[in-house]
Amino acid sequence: MTSTTMYTVRANYRAWEQDFGILPMPKLTEDQPYVDVVSTATCGSLYSIPKSNKELDLTGYALEAFCRESKDTLRVAYYDLTITHKTMRDPESAEMMDIILANRYFDMAIIYNWGGWYQYFYNLWGTSGSNFASTYESAKDKTIAEINTTVDEFLKSN
Repeated sequence: MTSTTMYTVRANYRAWEQDFGILPMPKLTEDQPYVDVVSTATCGSLYSIPKSNKELDLTGYALEAFCRESKDTLRVAYYDLTITHKTMRDPESAEMMDIILANRYFDMAIIYNWGGWYQYFYNLWGTSGSNFASTYESAKDKTIAEINTTVDEFLKSN
């Protein structure tokens, strides 16, 4: 969600003349902690390391360094400058984006789309008459098999 939100704000609302704001998911009570937000899996970055790599430690250090440096360079250039200073017009929306980013997580079920569930839930929004129980039963075995295959692949890589 957060990657998509930032892209949508930058692409669609920057030139918009109307005032707008961004809010995190509402809390039930004021003392409740903020709700975790699922971050979209369609805007993530991915690194592929070939199996033939003989310098895994060096590769790990290099990737860690790239990620660490991007926090102070890429994030500042895109999020701090482009999103919060050029696109949003009020400091409160920038604070709200900070709250959203601090409470995001990446759902493996969305990333791997086991059993086609990501697409099912994506299509479910705004659709009436969906029968969740029958969809669940028809996809359950395939989903479990795909999860097990993913786990096996991870275990084989060690």
